[in-house]
Amino acid sequence: MATKCPRCKVNLEFCFCAVMETVQTETAVDIIMHYKELALTSNSANLAPLSLPMARVHVRGLKEPEKRLDVSSIFRAGYTPIYLFPLENSRPLTREAVLELEHPIQLILPDGSWRQARKVIDREKILKTLPCFSLRNMPPSQYKLRREHFADGMSTFEAMAHALSVIEGEEKMAPLFRNFSIMVEQNLKERGQFPWKKSTAGPRR
Repeated sequence: MATKCPRCKVNLEFCFCAVMETVQTETAVDIIMHYKELALTSNSANLAPLSLPMARVHVRGLKEPEKRLDVSSIFRAGYTPIYLFPLENSRPLTREAVLELEHPIQLILPDGSWRQARKVIDREKILKTLPCFSLRNMPPSQYKLRREHFADGMSTFEAMAHALSVIEGEEKMAPLFRNFSIMVEQNLKERGQFPWKKSTAGPRR
């Protein structure tokens, strides 16, 4: 008998799927996930399809030829694709920058450890043709399941939610942050680490 929820990945006792709020967006979201993250309860990208009807997760790095991801297949007809990642040449994602883009927007971002995420654009050359944006001056991360590699680091879901807040408005995206808080709390309860203490955080991403 299965003991883990196939959607939110935690033990059924701590499943939080039923209390997730969904947000209808004009913006489409596509997350490119490293295959090693797929089954991890601490992975925040798995929360995206539970929260956003317009979100999809694509798995990269699988060895079987029939399962290898063709990144060009994730682009959506009629959308303007942008890539979200803090590269050296990335532009700040601001409301002004968003208004310069043709809508609707397709937000594409990588998921995995910092090292895994950084390699995505190097290995998928088609992504280098996209406008690249990064978040600036964001509030501290509430991701308490792993130690961040950088002081201003954040989880994939938080980055997505902050980007959508810029694109479509903070008030509209408030349920995403509530969903994230529930996900973190339920994971900590499963680990026996709730209330959270800094000393109990998991390994770095």
